[in-house]
Amino acid sequence: MLQVGLGLVDILPNRPGQNGYARDITSTTSSGYGLAPAAGYEWWIGDELSAGVLARVTVLHASTWSHESNILQEEHTIFSPSLLATIVYH
Repeated sequence: MLQVGLGLVDILPNRPGQNGYARDITSTTSSGYGLAPAAGYEWWIGDELSAGVLARVTVLHASTWSHESNILQEEHTIFSPSLLATIVYH
């Protein structure tokens, strides 16, 4: 089994506020893209039941821009590998 997931990333920054942290989405914009390729295999364990394993790597990249000066402030890259077990009733 092979699969590929594509997506868009939107990060809302937290800024110190009066009560802990408050959302401040007026001064910066953070956006980017994501990719999640995966591969796995399933085995029949019954007449209508299969079990398997799936390995996936999720990679996200986003850039934060300042609205006032249109300057790149930060870049974020997230790498998240995962190993999943699957059970399917057919």
